[in-house]
Amino acid sequence: IRLDQDISDILKTVEKNIGYEDVVLFITADHGVVSEPNELLERNIPSGYFDASIMKTELLSHLNTLYGEEDWIKNYSNNHLFLNHDLIGEKNINLEEIQRKCAQFFLKYEWVKNTYTATQLNENEYQNSFHSLVQRGYNQKRSGDVIVSLQTGWLKSYWKDGGTTHGSSYSYDTHVPLIFWGGTIPQGQTDRKVNIRDIAPTISTILGTAYPNGCTGNPLPEVTE
Repeated sequence: IRLDQDISDILKTVEKNIGYEDVVLFITADHGVVSEPNELLERNIPSGYFDASIMKTELLSHLNTLYGEEDWIKNYSNNHLFLNHDLIGEKNINLEEIQRKCAQFFLKYEWVKNTYTATQLNENEYQNSFHSLVQRGYNQKRSGDVIVSLQTGWLKSYWKDGGTTHGSSYSYDTHVPLIFWGGTIPQGQTDRKVNIRDIAPTISTILGTAYPNGCTGNPLPEVTE
């Protein structure tokens, strides 16, 4: 209700001060959310909660067995594992090898669907829609050594008492509305898949301006033609 009121206030301001014929508006969302696992479990839908600290502790024990007792892990955050690169270099351990072993170790957990090493994501270009979404969320300078993709319906135990969040590549996180309105945009709708990167070239085409220099999408014909 509050969001509806905010949108109404914006539209009234536009109508009063500019006029709809001279304005193009679009509205979308940056993500959806997963249904609460507790509710899914009540319906016998596979889901659950996991403790990321257990993953970190058990992985460290595994690495200590393989390479000796050291502080091999710097952090585990947002399903990204960050290894201690300085230590790995000092011990003359192959970084790609230890990344691979960590990725393989995480696959033993029932809530883990896929794991990706930084080396994999740097050296390959995925075409599969699920894997490619993971890759698009990877930043070579900032992301972890291993990226963990969860099974559907799983959240960290932090959310066990209620609430939900986002961050996966599944449709419940990535399928959101996109509305264009105003100017000469024709009436219509489509249920075909479009991408967030298509917004900028669509607006640029409507306005008759050059695409932004970082633009990688395409204008949406349903809106521009």
